Amino acid sequence: MLKEHPEIAEVLIIEDDKDLANILRRQLLECERSGMLKCNVTCVSTAKEAILFSEKYHIDIFIVDLGIPDQSADGPPSGAVGRALVAKLVQRPNSGIVIYSSEPKRDNARDLIRLGADDYIQKTDDVEFVIDKIFSLWRRVLGLKQAKENTESDQLDSFGIGDLCFTLGNQIIENTLTKENHKLSITEYELVKYLVTNEDHTITLDQYKSYVLRRKTHVDHKALENTIFRIRKKLGDSFRLEHKRGGFYYLQGVQASKKHV
Repeated sequence: MLKEHPEIAEVLIIEDDKDLANILRRQLLECERSGMLKCNVTCVSTAKEAILFSEKYHIDIFIVDLGIPDQSADGPPSGAVGRALVAKLVQRPNSGIVIYSSEPKRDNARDLIRLGADDYIQKTDDVEFVIDKIFSLWRRVLGLKQAKENTESDQLDSFGIGDLCFTLGNQIIENTLTKENHKLSITEYELVKYLVTNEDHTITLDQYKSYVLRRKTHVDHKALENTIFRIRKKLGDSFRLEHKRGGFYYLQGVQASKKHV
């Protein structure tokens, strides 16, 4: 039975290797005992179980093995099943997705992160690396959940970015001209939030590590550049983010926030 507590991460591990799933589960629960991360962890072994479980309960963090089978744990695993599952899970609001796979990162990470996953971890990575990434993703998810709670007290801020409307606590950005909606991943949302709320609307790689990813270790030097690329692909020319001398990015066209009362 899942607990209802705003500071407890609800984690769903989707992995057909039960021994590996239990090892990862124990590692996460060990973090809870040490006070690093409070979490409830559930394991399922098929894509069908994952969909049914996530329809019944809200999940904060999905940890997805690409090689899972569709319905039967005895059936042949297929990377296509894992990718199709990720495409469905990214539609869940206020949830982060970590790919946890034995497939090479260079072959899969870019496409899956463009699809909406927040991170890609290989099963060969050491425990400290895996937990660090999951923990930092939880901090991003929790930040979004806390911003979302402000909707209940009518303290939500909206920002204009050219033709775009961005609202704190909402992963959906609306193009006010075309009326199209674009869903941001948790990481993309946190980057846009930082840019619009930062007084000078700029960001550096170090700031991206500290305030968006919320970790300073295990970060690729192109991480900020890659996230910006994904956002530009989604939002088009309305998202005018310029790379300036000195290694920082500047977001143009941010308009004064409006408080919904």
